[in-house]
Amino acid sequence: MRQLRDLKELQSIELEILLFLDRYCREHGLRYFLCGGTLLGAVRHKGFIPWDDDVDVMMPRPDYDRLIREAVSWEGDFWVLSPENYDGTLARPFAKVISKRTRYESGHYKDVEGYGVFLDIFPCDGCGKTREEALGQAKRLTYLTGRFYDASKQYPLVGNPLKRAVKKLLAETADQKKIFHKLDAEAHRYEFDASEWCGCLAGGLRGEKELLPRAAFEPGEMEFEGHKLYGMKNYEYYLKSLYGDFMRLPPEEERNKLHYAARKIWVLEDEREQDGSLP
Repeated sequence: MRQLRDLKELQSIELEILLFLDRYCREHGLRYFLCGGTLLGAVRHKGFIPWDDDVDVMMPRPDYDRLIREAVSWEGDFWVLSPENYDGTLARPFAKVISKRTRYESGHYKDVEGYGVFLDIFPCDGCGKTREEALGQAKRLTYLTGRFYDASKQYPLVGNPLKRAVKKLLAETADQKKIFHKLDAEAHRYEFDASEWCGCLAGGLRGEKELLPRAAFEPGEMEFEGHKLYGMKNYEYYLKSLYGDFMRLPPEEERNKLHYAARKIWVLEDEREQDGSLP
């Protein structure tokens, strides 16, 4: 076992997870597409944003649900952690595909403590046929997502002392699993393929910026680190909504805000080091 210290090596492990997910989705007829900074990297850099250290993928809700059900029988180097298949509390109400050959010794988000390098999978939900209908759904899902985060015993407490005390009280008294079931039920109110408006709102942090016409989420192949992966064919709608002038590079002082910076990551070089702590 050795400590991972190099960003390029971290990105190579994340790429392995992403290529595995791509193969699985193609073989099983599941739709997915790169999103967030990963899609931005594909468009602007043909791969990872050079200073980025995580991977984001989105799946239409029907495909996301299928993946969660099927992943419980996966064997090999990868597994899925999600609120649907986990009895404890989680920091985020969406799934992660995790590499079994890596481990965190410590982390900012305690729900992945002791697990490994992962990519995030966000469900993309149908939100209705009209924009007015979709805005109402966006408000409901954003509210329930906020309640989920407030109830998390894993999410880091930030803000002034009073705000931290309130969040701690909410985390100790709220039933996060019950809140998740309400969020999940609301997210299934509208069918993805029958909706004219869709978005990543059950777990997303950008609210109405994620709400777009369904045509914006049509998958289309694009280059990522020398591989053909699915992004969004009409990516301009999505990236402009989230990032504005998305082709402009950020100032250098904003290029090193790493998600993994607070974590020690270990690479397991011997199968015997996988000690059975994973499901």
